[in-house]
Amino acid sequence: MSWETRGQNGRRYYYRKARTADGAVRSTYVGRGLRAAVEAEFGAVARASTAYDTAALRRFEADVDAADGSVRSFTADVRERVDAAMAEAGFRYHRGEWRRPRVDPDAY
Repeated sequence: MSWETRGQNGRRYYYRKARTADGAVRSTYVGRGLRAAVEAEFGAVARASTAYDTAALRRFEADVDAADGSVRSFTADVRERVDAAMAEAGFRYHRGEWRRPRVDPDAY
């Protein structure tokens, strides 16, 4: 969004800018005077609100990433301890699951 001075009279006009699907920037005339000033103010408030929401989302994502890292660390530690305990108990890890040791039927 911008105020532009056009022509030789020095008047200011308010234009709203938008990018089209092919990447070109398209200017849309909004007006001049009081209507344009109100539109410009609404646009500024909307941009500030979007910036605040984006910043809040980034802070939230950073908090989630930090929590996710500690959960991953805890999970890896628990998995390591379970693996050690299962191996010590005689179980074997086969194709993604723990299995009991085979028992020889002739041993009884």
